[in-house]
Amino acid sequence: MKTLIILVASFGLATVVWAGHGHEGSHDGKRHFGNMMFKKMDTDNDGAISVREHEKGLQKMLERRREHFSKMDTDGDGLVTKEEAREFHSKMREKRQKDMKN
Repeated sequence: MKTLIILVASFGLATVVWAGHGHEGSHDGKRHFGNMMFKKMDTDNDGAISVREHEKGLQKMLERRREHFSKMDTDGDGLVTKEEAREFHSKMREKRQKDMKN
């Protein structure tokens, strides 16, 4: 429960950043990412994120994180060991490097 509260609070703060209310000296790449995420969450394109849009966005992020976790949990026991995480991320790096060469 504590983890869920921290996760929701973090996403709430992230939404503020996505809305462009971050520091003025933000790196352009971060600002671009924030604008992109804001547009994704603003599904009715009215220039504002409603509570429902915010919750839907959070749900999508949570679903992606669960998928990511499942991919790392190679033995399917519901736990990710350091070794499983290292192995998964190593394979992902190799795949990205291979994709960049092609």
